[in-house]
Amino acid sequence: MAAQLSHCAEQARLYDRDRFLCCLFAPSERRESLFALLAFNHEIAKTRDVVSESLLGEVRLQWWDDAIESILTDCPDLTRLRGNLVLDGLAQAIQRWGLSGNYFTQLIDGRRQDLSDEPFADPSSMVSYAEQTSASLSLLMSEVLTAGMSPLNEWQQQALETAVRHIGIGWALLGQIRAIPYRLESGRIGLPLTALRDAGIEPHTPVAEIRGERLSVAVEPVVMLARSHFLEARRVRGDVPRSVLPALLPGRLADDYLVRLHNARYDVFNPRIERGQLRRQIGLYISAVRGVY
Repeated sequence: MAAQLSHCAEQARLYDRDRFLCCLFAPSERRESLFALLAFNHEIAKTRDVVSESLLGEVRLQWWDDAIESILTDCPDLTRLRGNLVLDGLAQAIQRWGLSGNYFTQLIDGRRQDLSDEPFADPSSMVSYAEQTSASLSLLMSEVLTAGMSPLNEWQQQALETAVRHIGIGWALLGQIRAIPYRLESGRIGLPLTALRDAGIEPHTPVAEIRGERLSVAVEPVVMLARSHFLEARRVRGDVPRSVLPALLPGRLADDYLVRLHNARYDVFNPRIERGQLRRQIGLYISAVRGVY
């Protein structure tokens, strides 16, 4: 199967597997555009890890910003940007579905925060980052999924944006938690300073002393915050059009992660937190058939 995937789809499958699986439930003519968005998100999300200094990261992100602006304005210089397979896929998605430029701007601006080693000051700053990045991506996905369909009334549109936004934020918060074991290797945690200090962890605390009960105490309030956003997304479930479901299905996967985190007493190093692919696929299939997230 992997050999038949496009470049963007393969990037999505390798680096954003959960959302890749969710996109498989989208109409076939819209999947490639969704994969292009996921591949683009991976390209800018990895900036912090592929540059040796923040200035080079700024240059890299600005290149993407300029490239997308060229696509949106149908700039004659667009041809000089061709040859990048992710950008090619992104250009087709933008031009075919009329995607909003402001979401791309927010996404890239949010990723500029990755270039700093400054931790989140408090939960609100963490949510703001999640809204700029993950929620913007989810909203772009919802535009692909609803473009060209029957116009929504004002109430439906508001419900759609509310659900997608909160799913995106909750998924990003959960992603920060799941990434802790990997980030600790480079001395980063990704949790708010307030939560860390409440758990007795200071920025200068040696990595070897962070693991254990104190870290679990810091993780728990972020888990509760993520859960609250998923609950907000479901509050409007009855008014959200079914067509946008693939952008909301990460909420179904999140439930499993949240339950296992709770059962593991918020120990992010517990190997049982990550579920096998087959069980994830079965759970997604059942949710897609039922039209729930």
